[in-house]
Amino acid sequence: MVAAVNTGLFVGAVVDRMQDILFTYVHNAKRRQLVLLTKTVATYARHRKAVQRSVVVLACAVLAGRLYRMARHSHAKAETGQRRGAQLDAQFVANMRRLTAIAVPGVLTREATMLAAHTMLLVVRTLLSVA
Repeated sequence: MVAAVNTGLFVGAVVDRMQDILFTYVHNAKRRQLVLLTKTVATYARHRKAVQRSVVVLACAVLAGRLYRMARHSHAKAETGQRRGAQLDAQFVANMRRLTAIAVPGVLTREATMLAAHTMLLVVRTLLSVA
C-alpha cells in the first residue's frame, strides 16, 4: 500500500514538473515570438518607403513575367494553328454598343471611370490566375 502511495506521489511530482517545464517553454516561445514581431515591425517602420517600393516593383515584375509567358504561349498556339478561344461576331458587338450607351452616358463620367477600373481589375486578375 505504501509503495502504491509513493508511486502515485512520484507520478504526480513528475507530471507537475513536466507541466512547469512545458509552461516555461511555451512562455519563452511566446516571448521570443513577441520580440521577433516587435523587431520586424520596428525594421519595417524605419524602412517603410523602401519596402513599399520594393513590393510594387516585385508585383510589376511578376505581372510582366506572366504577361510575357502568356504572350509567348499565345504566339506558339497561333503558329500551330490552334483555335484561340471564343469568337466575337457582329451581333455581339452591336448588343454591347447598345448596352454601353445605356449604362455609360459619357466618356468622362463616374460610370465610365468605374467601368474602366472594374474591367482593368478583372483583366489583371484573369492574367494572374491563368499563368
